[in-house]
Amino acid sequence: MGDTIEGQFTEDNVWYVAKIDAVENGGKSFAVTYTEYGNNESIPLSRTRPLVKVGDTVEGQFTEDDVWYVATIDSITDGNYAVTYTEYGNKETIPRERIRVAAAAGGLKWKVGDVIEGQFTEDDVWYVAKIDNITDGKYAVTYTEYGNNEVISEERTRPAPGAGKISFFSVQIRRFHKFFLL
Repeated sequence: MGDTIEGQFTEDNVWYVAKIDAVENGGKSFAVTYTEYGNNESIPLSRTRPLVKVGDTVEGQFTEDDVWYVATIDSITDGNYAVTYTEYGNKETIPRERIRVAAAAGGLKWKVGDVIEGQFTEDDVWYVAKIDNITDGKYAVTYTEYGNNEVISEERTRPAPGAGKISFFSVQIRRFHKFFLL
């Protein structure tokens, strides 16, 4: 309760910023107050979505290929979101329907873009990996040292030492240790 979300008002089907006043029906619906006009109503979970704002990391569906990529929201104007896709630096303005929250959902530990260690299924060795996508509770990852890709379960993931701070030199040192000191 008290969380700020976007709720789809039943009278006009438009999305507005709302505050959750109460959880109803075991989490299947919510009593909300729309902050802009003060209207109150009870809405089902399907008419709610996370509130996103400038600076948030989200996933945006790129219009050229309809693929979801990690993006940062640069500005919001009239319901359209100017985003920068972090992997390639492309910029575009897209509607809210092409944005989804990138945070780990459903109790998962990780989110798209996180740098972790994944246990490679071919040799059961742990390697640094970047999460490219999450589907059905499994992680599509790219192993940063060799470029291999695979889908792994959460049991085959763990935090990477110094996650997000991996340098070219640390990768070279790991390769040296793996091939010359084993």
